[in-house]
Amino acid sequence: MNTLSYPDANGDPLTLWQSKIGGNPYFPKDMEYPIDRTDGLAMPLLIQINSDDSFYFFIEDAQLKNRDFSEVEFYFECM
Repeated sequence: MNTLSYPDANGDPLTLWQSKIGGNPYFPKDMEYPIDRTDGLAMPLLIQINSDDSFYFFIEDAQLKNRDFSEVEFYFECM
Protein backbone atom coordinates (compact mmCIF):
# COMPACT_ATOMS: atom_id res chain seq x y z
CA MET A 1 0.00 0.00 0.00
CA ASN A 2 1.41 3.38 -0.99
CA THR A 3 1.00 6.25 1.46
CA LEU A 4 1.66 9.90 0.84
CA SER A 5 4.74 10.96 2.79
CA TYR A 6 7.43 13.61 2.78
CA PRO A 7 10.74 13.97 4.61
CA ASP A 8 10.90 15.94 7.85
CA ALA A 9 13.82 18.22 8.74
CA ASN A 10 15.98 15.16 9.46
CA GLY A 11 15.04 13.44 6.22
CA ASP A 12 12.76 10.91 7.94
CA PRO A 13 9.51 10.21 6.08
CA LEU A 14 6.32 11.53 7.69
CA THR A 15 2.79 10.92 6.54
CA LEU A 16 0.60 14.01 6.50
CA TRP A 17 -1.61 12.81 9.34
CA GLN A 18 1.14 11.98 11.86
CA SER A 19 1.67 14.07 14.98
CA LYS A 20 4.48 16.57 14.42
CA ILE A 21 6.29 19.64 15.63
CA GLY A 22 6.44 22.35 12.97
CA GLY A 23 6.14 21.68 9.27
CA ASN A 24 2.92 21.57 7.29
CA PRO A 25 -0.25 20.53 9.10
CA TYR A 26 -2.75 18.01 7.87
CA PHE A 27 -5.51 20.60 8.34
CA PRO A 28 -9.19 19.94 7.55
CA LYS A 29 -10.35 21.59 4.32
CA ASP A 30 -13.57 22.79 5.96
CA MET A 31 -11.74 24.78 8.69
CA GLU A 32 -10.45 28.28 8.09
CA TYR A 33 -6.65 28.32 8.23
CA PRO A 34 -5.31 30.72 10.90
CA ILE A 35 -3.90 33.98 9.55
CA ASP A 36 -1.20 36.11 11.19
CA ARG A 37 -2.74 39.46 12.23
CA THR A 38 0.46 41.42 11.56
CA ASP A 39 1.33 40.31 8.02
CA GLY A 40 -1.81 38.55 6.75
CA LEU A 41 0.08 35.33 5.96
CA ALA A 42 -0.67 31.80 7.13
CA MET A 43 0.51 31.17 10.69
CA PRO A 44 3.28 28.61 11.21
CA LEU A 45 2.32 25.30 12.77
CA LEU A 46 3.77 24.95 16.26
CA ILE A 47 2.60 21.39 16.95
CA GLN A 48 0.00 18.91 15.68
CA ILE A 49 -1.20 16.03 17.85
CA ASN A 50 -3.21 13.28 16.22
CA SER A 51 -5.01 10.60 18.18
CA ASP A 52 -8.71 9.79 18.04
CA ASP A 53 -9.10 13.57 17.60
CA SER A 54 -6.69 16.08 16.06
CA PHE A 55 -5.26 19.09 17.88
CA TYR A 56 -3.46 21.96 16.13
CA PHE A 57 -1.43 24.73 17.72
CA PHE A 58 -0.37 27.77 15.68
CA ILE A 59 1.64 30.85 16.59
CA GLU A 60 2.25 34.18 14.88
CA ASP A 61 5.64 34.41 13.20
CA ALA A 62 6.86 37.37 15.28
CA GLN A 63 5.90 35.62 18.53
CA LEU A 64 7.72 32.48 17.43
CA LYS A 65 10.86 34.48 16.60
CA ASN A 66 10.68 36.19 20.02
CA ARG A 67 9.90 32.88 21.80
CA ASP A 68 6.71 34.41 23.14
CA PHE A 69 4.26 31.54 23.62
CA SER A 70 1.67 33.59 25.53
CA GLU A 71 -0.83 33.71 22.63
CA VAL A 72 -0.87 30.35 20.86
CA GLU A 73 -3.97 29.60 18.76
CA PHE A 74 -5.57 26.20 19.30
CA TYR A 75 -7.87 24.27 16.96
CA PHE A 76 -9.29 20.78 17.29
CA GLU A 77 -11.14 18.35 15.08
CA CYS A 78 -13.32 15.62 16.58
CA MET A 79 -13.24 12.38 14.65
